[in-house]
Amino acid sequence: MSLIRVSKSNPCPICGKPDWCSISSDGAKAICMRQEYGSKILTKNNGYLHILHDDIPYNRKRTITSSSTPIYKDFTKLAKCYHQEILNHPERLHALAQKLCIPESTLLQLRIGWSKEKGAYSFPMRSASRQVIGIQLQYLDRRKLSVKGSKLGLFIPYSLEETERLYITEGASDCAAFLSLGIDAIGRASCNSCVEAIRDICKTPSLRQLVIVADADAQGRRGACVLATALCLYSEARVIYPPDGIKDAREWVTSGATREEIEEVVRNTEPVAISYRRRGNYGESGD
Repeated sequence: MSLIRVSKSNPCPICGKPDWCSISSDGAKAICMRQEYGSKILTKNNGYLHILHDDIPYNRKRTITSSSTPIYKDFTKLAKCYHQEILNHPERLHALAQKLCIPESTLLQLRIGWSKEKGAYSFPMRSASRQVIGIQLQYLDRRKLSVKGSKLGLFIPYSLEETERLYITEGASDCAAFLSLGIDAIGRASCNSCVEAIRDICKTPSLRQLVIVADADAQGRRGACVLATALCLYSEARVIYPPDGIKDAREWVTSGATREEIEEVVRNTEPVAISYRRRGNYGESGD
């Protein structure tokens, strides 16, 4: 596959940015380095492969600027509309709660909604200041996409107050699972997103400890370690993993884990620390 680097005049059709990403010469595919939602696979350079067209030749102007889907700007208003829609049709909320094995009240803490036009559940994504900056859509076939114009953000429950220990999960349903145990938690949109936003949250005076809950796969583990390394200068940070055979935080909870068991794992996990080594000539330590 021959690739063309994006530019200011030719931005990425997935994230809209002018750098890092690439588009295939025939316009059928794009490798976005930022947007995971809707991608097919993770590429060797840690990008996300998106299918733009099956057969249609690439037309830059049409692909980038012409779309019947509007680019939303007022995500707060849109999130409220979606949330009201699911309140008007509680059977949809009940169906998802049963499918995920998560209480309905916990999903409502994340201001879950329903998009009639998309036929998908919605979860607002927020900045560190809790402003809604985007909306993630979760379809019935388990696909996850974001409303056009969204920025990747955090899933923050409205009930979250100042806390000494904050758990960080990957995804909205994982966050909801931990919330159902009475654990203070937020979720991030993907395993490699929202580092700066979480760093801003570290400035909360009461916060003393961060616990990153990694997914069991290699990408999830790597993303959790990168986040912990970035945060350990600001707050005590630990990375914990589900037991063997369990893929993520939600499955950990639905398999029967209790808050006490998870907190025991945290107590038995050493904080992440950065070690420095000074080098002299020929790689030997020295002044």
